[in-house]
Amino acid sequence: MPKDVFPKPGSTEKKMDLLKAILRERPDLDGKPATFPGQGQKGSVAIIGDEVFKGPQQPRGECLEDYETECDVLRQLEGKALPAEIPHITTVSRDYLFFGMNKVQGVQMGSDFESALTKHQQRVLAKDVIDFVVALAHALPMKDGKFAVHDDLYYNHILIDPETKRLKGVIDFGLVKYKSADEWKPMYDFEGAAFYDMLQEEFNRRKADLPGAAPAPDNSGPDVADAEDSGTDDEDDNSIWAEFKQQFKESWLGGLIWKAFKKKGVEEEIDPLDTVPLPPPGSQAVNFLWINLDLPAPPDPEDGSVRQPLPQRYIANVRGAAAARPDAQFLLWMDSKRLTPRQWEFLQGSLEDELPNAHLKDLRSIPAYDHESLYNEGETNPKWRDSGQRSLIWRQVDAAKILISLQGKYDQTFFADLDHAHLDIDSEKVQRMLFKNGLMIGSSGSSCLSIENQLWGFVPARRKFFEEYYKTGLKSAHKGSNAWNDLVCKVDKELIGRENLKMTDICLPIDGDNTSAEQPGHTWRGGSGKADKPALVDKGELTRAFNARCRRAAEGAAPKVQLAPANDDLKKPAVQLKLPFQALNQ
Repeated sequence: MPKDVFPKPGSTEKKMDLLKAILRERPDLDGKPATFPGQGQKGSVAIIGDEVFKGPQQPRGECLEDYETECDVLRQLEGKALPAEIPHITTVSRDYLFFGMNKVQGVQMGSDFESALTKHQQRVLAKDVIDFVVALAHALPMKDGKFAVHDDLYYNHILIDPETKRLKGVIDFGLVKYKSADEWKPMYDFEGAAFYDMLQEEFNRRKADLPGAAPAPDNSGPDVADAEDSGTDDEDDNSIWAEFKQQFKESWLGGLIWKAFKKKGVEEEIDPLDTVPLPPPGSQAVNFLWINLDLPAPPDPEDGSVRQPLPQRYIANVRGAAAARPDAQFLLWMDSKRLTPRQWEFLQGSLEDELPNAHLKDLRSIPAYDHESLYNEGETNPKWRDSGQRSLIWRQVDAAKILISLQGKYDQTFFADLDHAHLDIDSEKVQRMLFKNGLMIGSSGSSCLSIENQLWGFVPARRKFFEEYYKTGLKSAHKGSNAWNDLVCKVDKELIGRENLKMTDICLPIDGDNTSAEQPGHTWRGGSGKADKPALVDKGELTRAFNARCRRAAEGAAPKVQLAPANDDLKKPAVQLKLPFQALNQ
């Protein structure tokens, strides 16, 4: 058994013994400043220069078990891509019970996070933390059908960037355990704080991305959107309003105001604009996006098949939405340089058959896309999904979805991720938001605690908002971040801060269809680094799609693949509407 040289609290002799033991094996550290921070319940820590040395308080029991767990986990994680910095082992003692690791950069989140961080900063941080939780679950092997979790992920083990307040690093892996998705909970240290709910909500949204998650049921087909959207609007409205009222009444200032209103017999304030009949929506376009990993596209297989360019369910989702709303245009944007000609023809026939308002559009027809260096590089990271949505493909997607929303001239422009194609653009809720405030933005789950960039809609008067958002989002993409945080900050600063809008004024709670985006035609289809056999489209399905494309060509469409201009004529004459928010802001 190695000698236990680690200090007990207040033991100067033990601290000197520890320092001597370290310097025996690491003489290169001699002369560097050494500190002994507050010791943990089970472990002892010494910091020498830029390295941290750690060992158990006792060489037995839980102390030794946690020490061995951390050492083993850090070794397994060596070289793994994670969305936050973690320690890397530099020394494992030969004669004593300690190991050394580099000092992770960042500052502790701290117990005062509720006052130190704004609600939006907490939402961004919660998303970063769950990105790490998901990535860690993929980085370590499963045990008995359960995935690895950092079971001590509280505010002192979460390190943030002091300037951006984003997640910078995670430390202390002695309590890594294995749990199922239903067993995972945020640390009890966050209970009672909004951050706890943010973590739980974000984790619930990412459950489908966890290893071993059950595949979502395949309900694809033209009638999926209608089936999923029926009968829940009134219940959602009531639950959101009830939640908002409860949070408002429980706050100190809100409680005083609420009591004053109740004395006057006033429970709610009715917005007069909610009683105004909605005008016709005019021309509408719903944009969807899919970007493949490879650039350029690899050649088709020699057996006459083609690699499946995107999940088949997504094609069904767009067709279902287009069939349900024949007066609107539904545009699926893809990069022709990342597809072979036969893949493009297959997609065109599959998507557009007997649906004159469904169109396959080429991203290369947009000069701002074609000439931008960000989009002219293929993804080379086989773990593109496990990098906290900061890998190249995620950054390309998050920027390009804004860009395609700025193409064409419509009275109402929408973007939706392909698992949100069931968005009902003509619903009272959506149209009322556009009428009153000129835009709506999606939110995950059934509440408006956090916005997401999975869908939005806007009228021409709000175009500048999204033009500015694209500029900042593109800059972030070049710096290695995705554009989601830019949207959060822009909403917080301009819509909530400057225009005094509430989240409930612009936020549309809507869930996805539980599908997890993958690249089915690629070896790295799952994005976890595991090599899979690419999915192929057989000759029979290709023949059907090519025949459909020929029929459409015979009816007046182009007989071969053409790059449509970004600003096309697939729209009705614009209807100029004077919206309430425009008049108020003049």
